[in-house]
Amino acid sequence: MPVATVLHFIPNLQGGGAENLVRNLHSSLINNGADSRAFYFRGTNRELRSEEHILGRSARSPRVILAIRKILKQTAIASEVPIVVHAHLTWGLYYVALASLGIPNLI
Repeated sequence: MPVATVLHFIPNLQGGGAENLVRNLHSSLINNGADSRAFYFRGTNRELRSEEHILGRSARSPRVILAIRKILKQTAIASEVPIVVHAHLTWGLYYVALASLGIPNLI
């Protein structure tokens, strides 16, 4: 059983340093038996790997906060271990911070 669930949030699937970091970190965690999921605000489904998801929202749309909040609530309810929320880049940091307000078990 994993010691934590790791949720990664980043605005884009395509890009440079931060996007590659998320994909590599996520893949490494999965390969080592961790419960890891990556969420991209936008991108195409054909590019996705294991446990990667597209939220289908613009990177700057405040509506993405509701989609993130829904994921965080569902994970908090279902998880028996702490949840590590790993947000990346400006919009990811702002939106995850707002979406996580009042949700228990988040680190």
